[in-house]
Amino acid sequence: MAIKLMSSKEVKEALASVATNGKALRDLIQSIAVQAVLSSIVVGEKSVEMANALLEACGTTKSLRRDSLVAYLERYGHFVWVKGDKKLAFFVNDKVPRGKNTADYEAIMTTKMWDEAKREADVTSQYDMEAEVRKFIARMHKITSDKANTVEKAEALAIIEQSFVRWSAETTLKSMKADQSVLEAGEQADEIAARKAAAAA
Repeated sequence: MAIKLMSSKEVKEALASVATNGKALRDLIQSIAVQAVLSSIVVGEKSVEMANALLEACGTTKSLRRDSLVAYLERYGHFVWVKGDKKLAFFVNDKVPRGKNTADYEAIMTTKMWDEAKREADVTSQYDMEAEVRKFIARMHKITSDKANTVEKAEALAIIEQSFVRWSAETTLKSMKADQSVLEAGEQADEIAARKAAAAA
């Protein structure tokens, strides 16, 4: 069966329908997302059911930006994405009102569209970073151990290793100094408390 070529008028009408339906769907998702956020503020933990139901409904359409929807719900509501469970959980967000909505907050969450939200980058600790650098250096050692590689590659690796060792040592020293400052502050506080106790006796 041959596909019939549409006329330019039919194509324009179809595109207009796509645009209209697309906007209607976007607005519908926005209204439900706002309701889920509001419910998390006013109702609390039970609101997560609505948020996950919305995500599940959006999951049937691959073109919808689920990541953005998750980001919107996390940012403006009391929700957090649980990677292992692949769903949202209730989580108290200190930046979001609790118990009662405010006009100011309502203005913020309703002027931001769900599909424009971006998730914040995962926080990487200094120790995670060090582990990744060590893995990288170990891989580079394997590469440079191959006789086919040039001396320049080995020299480049030596420079990277030296820089990493220097950075790691400086970071450790800063950490030790910070720990020492905390200890000294604690000792001073204990000394002051002891003097006050002795004076009161």
